[in-house]
Amino acid sequence: MSDYPTEPMEPGPPGRRCPHCQAPVSDTAQFCPNCGNDLTPRKSSFWPTLLIALVALAAGAGIAYAIAHNDNSSSTKTVTKRVTATAPASTTNNTASVTVQTPTRTVTVPPVTVTVPGTTTIPGG
Repeated sequence: MSDYPTEPMEPGPPGRRCPHCQAPVSDTAQFCPNCGNDLTPRKSSFWPTLLIALVALAAGAGIAYAIAHNDNSSSTKTVTKRVTATAPASTTNNTASVTVQTPTRTVTVPPVTVTVPGTTTIPGG
């Protein structure tokens, strides 16, 4: 009898294989002993990225809603007035006049609330 079997040997227990070179590797190996490929599972960054995107979207929608439904915009008034002054020309024969314009000023005034004390009488009551 020879040392070399003529019949195929029974395969060993099914183990893990390297996804890169298909070499058998142990279940606890972190790297393939044949090609050196990293066998550690990768963590997905999909869910944390999705969560951050949803929070940013909700914050943006909240800010847009607050700006669109701001009731304080009707309580202030903006007054813009242009001032123009005309100076008479000198006393010579020239009848032209000089116009001086000052810069426009915009003033925002808070609303005024007036409270009038008194009683109300309803006729016929």
